[in-house]
Amino acid sequence: MGRLVYAAAAALVGTALLVVPSGSTTTQLRPPKPPEAGQDGSAMTRARQTGRPVEDTASGSANREVFAHPDGTYSARIHARPVRARTGAGWVPIDTTLHRRPDGRVAPRATTVDLTLSGGGTGDLAVLRTAAGAELALSWSQPLPRPVLTAGTARYRDVIPGVDLLVHATDVGFSEVLVVRTAEAARRPELARIRFGLRTAGLTVRADPAGTAVAVAADGTPAVTFGTAWMWDSSGAQRRAATTGVSGRADPVVSREREPAPGDRRARMGLRVERDSLAVVPDRRLLTDPRTTFPVYLDPPQSADRQHWLMVEQDLSYYGWWDSAYDARVGRDPEDSTTDRFRSYFQLDTGYLADKQIKKAIFTLKEKWRYSCNPEPVFLWTSAPIAATGSWDAKPALLRNLGSVTTPTSDCETLETVEFDLQALVTEAAAGHLPQVTLAVASDESGGGNGGKVFDNDPFVDVWYNSLPAAPTQVSTARVAGCSATTPVFVDTARPEFRVRLFDADDGQAIFTRFEWREAGSSSIFSTDSDAHASGQEVAVPVPTALEQDRVYEWRASAYNNEFEGVVDVGPASPWCRFVVDTTPPSGKPAVTRVCVGACPTTFKVDQPAQFRLDARAMPDVVALAYHLKDSSATTVPAVDGQATITVTPIKTLDTLRVYGVDRAGNRSQSTDYSLLATGLPVEAAGWPVDRTDTGVLADTRAANPVTLRGGYSWREGQSGGDAIGLDGAEGTGGETPGPVVHTNRSFTVTAWVRLDASADWRVAVSQSGVNFAGMELRYDLTNRWAFAMRTSDTEAGTEDIALSDTLAQVAVWTHLAGVYDHEAGELRIYVDGRLAGRAPHRSTWDATGPFAVGYRNWYGFTPSRWQGLLDEVHAYPYAASSRRVAEITGAFGRWGPTAWWPLDGTDVDATSGQHTLARIGATGWTTRRQGTDALTLDGAAAQAYTANPVVHTDASFSVAAWVRLDRDATALGRVS
Repeated sequence: MGRLVYAAAAALVGTALLVVPSGSTTTQLRPPKPPEAGQDGSAMTRARQTGRPVEDTASGSANREVFAHPDGTYSARIHARPVRARTGAGWVPIDTTLHRRPDGRVAPRATTVDLTLSGGGTGDLAVLRTAAGAELALSWSQPLPRPVLTAGTARYRDVIPGVDLLVHATDVGFSEVLVVRTAEAARRPELARIRFGLRTAGLTVRADPAGTAVAVAADGTPAVTFGTAWMWDSSGAQRRAATTGVSGRADPVVSREREPAPGDRRARMGLRVERDSLAVVPDRRLLTDPRTTFPVYLDPPQSADRQHWLMVEQDLSYYGWWDSAYDARVGRDPEDSTTDRFRSYFQLDTGYLADKQIKKAIFTLKEKWRYSCNPEPVFLWTSAPIAATGSWDAKPALLRNLGSVTTPTSDCETLETVEFDLQALVTEAAAGHLPQVTLAVASDESGGGNGGKVFDNDPFVDVWYNSLPAAPTQVSTARVAGCSATTPVFVDTARPEFRVRLFDADDGQAIFTRFEWREAGSSSIFSTDSDAHASGQEVAVPVPTALEQDRVYEWRASAYNNEFEGVVDVGPASPWCRFVVDTTPPSGKPAVTRVCVGACPTTFKVDQPAQFRLDARAMPDVVALAYHLKDSSATTVPAVDGQATITVTPIKTLDTLRVYGVDRAGNRSQSTDYSLLATGLPVEAAGWPVDRTDTGVLADTRAANPVTLRGGYSWREGQSGGDAIGLDGAEGTGGETPGPVVHTNRSFTVTAWVRLDASADWRVAVSQSGVNFAGMELRYDLTNRWAFAMRTSDTEAGTEDIALSDTLAQVAVWTHLAGVYDHEAGELRIYVDGRLAGRAPHRSTWDATGPFAVGYRNWYGFTPSRWQGLLDEVHAYPYAASSRRVAEITGAFGRWGPTAWWPLDGTDVDATSGQHTLARIGATGWTTRRQGTDALTLDGAAAQAYTANPVVHTDASFSVAAWVRLDRDATALGRVS
């Protein structure tokens, strides 16, 4: 809808003034003022705190530095070449110096790609991994000698007799150069076709008819480029320093082992891409020509960069200086040649600036030398794209003149910084989502002028920008969710609250929100503005004056976040959202009737569900019915033909069901109250707290069913610091009551805290015996799960029904188990740590009338599957406990703390119980964290830290917390999962 969403244009008078559509009320935008410095640690917050620009390292890249400014704007310095690399310590300058790794391979200290080289022997010569995880590897056909390392070069001597293989690490990749030292070596047959083994992962290498190749990712994006393969001899001379003109730093001395020197004889080599190899075909004429001066160099370079630069020269019209280490030249230096002329091209990354509001953009070239003291211009152009095959004969066309700067401006001896205004071009690139622009730097090529100048080959553009806030997301109108431009929602207040959620791509911005409302279709718009909020926050404002009943209104919102030289940046507006004010509640009360199969009893039962029919047919404007028990939150259900059927479960012996009719605006009618008189749950059938005793008898809380212990038992520390009984699993170990505790042909519940110490066999915690079999068992199952099992009879013909837990049992970890038999529902349920973990159908009339057994089960009078571990707090209840009741029983023992906690203080140990020790793989390590102690580091590639077993149940409530610091710019990275 344009930059200002309230109107097509803005008028600026002192502070920013917004012009709204004809017939609307005109109001003034509040110029954004920086809020109080927050605690989020963002670059913008720190910039406001300090009053100085602060680098936003998370938004930077190898060739881009981003800064937050105290006035709320951001700036980015975008270099033509990478200037830094990200390491575990943050951003560091590019350093291609090679070093030997502990694994024997060789790697540069800091570059933009993950590059390793052979340390000698078999294996890949070079492996290059991109930031996206794709991989390209080249290999040599024979075992390689141990390389000699010099700065960023690895030299493998005599890979062919008389031929050395050099691999140069670069800021964005590597190049391999074969150095043919003598004419005799040049005649070796191995040089007729030089084959490198090729292996890729996530990349496909495609040849180009022009003699180059590119490795593309699955989406077709170029990831690694193979430039034109050249060879050259040593017949020329290194480029001299300037002997005339303005003195300055001469071209850097570039080794002939990396690039040809001026005057060297050159030839293009053939490049052949095959399924598993890359072949280079040298020019035999240059190798065997008697005029050739040795050594001869053969170079097929690789690069993982998406930005390049190119220099072309007229005298060497077939050759292009692609990503050269030489400085960038323009114009002509008559001391070199009266016919030669240079032109330089640069690609600049503009993808980061997509949709940004460009405030200013300055392109900077640093002058290093000029031929003459006479003022001569240098021109900046947009150009056609550049390629590795570019040359003077195939130079990209100049498209649009962006201006010129003449130097010297005053002092002849002073080298100058040349600047061009690129705001218009960068604005176009940002609006058009252009990933890059190509610029050409040239002298006046129309006449006989010289214009010879030398510039640094890493120009940059400084861009000041701001991101428009996104259209606010409409959350609710007077707490009513949903928004439509045609179908209104109904609200129950004459001063509704409008609520939105804000988003701004620039971190730390102070975002203001303008809310507008009007009677639907009216040209008169009213508005109010919010205070500053941060991206991601919700903002709510009430209408300042009451609106009229039963009228259709609509509202929308937009956000603004920055004032730069008097202009406020306003983002797009949200859609209009219609609503109707209805503050009149429904008249009358709904009817409430209990629904039963047969006659309804006079009372209810705690934890037993009961059905009710709600009837509001006499209330025509009711669309829903709301209900709740006393002291509970309300539940709302649709009223179908004015009625609804609900299920309510009393949890107290005396409670009240309260029911309301609800209209389309959410207004509630007067309530109907229905009293619920419920019988409480029976007391437990038996309970054994497992307190230490010298008699070998566990006292029952009901004093009716003591458990007599025998065999190999001992007293140990319990799950909550008290006592527990330890059973060694030996023959004859366990305990039992004189008789049965529960009826297995009726509903019941058994619970126990257990700690299993051995998992090689079935282990029974509690059971109740029949003559031949156990009627019920709460046990560890050999499927490595917890189980609650019951048999259908005490005979061989009977079957066993089993409710298995959906998570694995853990050894040496205190766990609360609850087995529930719901006879009315015909179902077994097992709960693990208070959570329903499994269920199975079961119904039987068999009542196992033998003893209640602790630590074993009965099988024809034998006691197999004896428990090996600890038991505590064993209880039995003569009813089917609900999930609420099981959670209540489990929670009564105070076990709700962290399930696991890893301080990560240099160890991988779980500080709660030691049961969830982390295992680590990949490039992990330890560094100093925010409090000054240790923190775990991961490389974002293959590094992981994980537990052997699950820690939380993802189908139940849980919380996870961690301190994190992200050191990589990525779309999505997993922290904890």
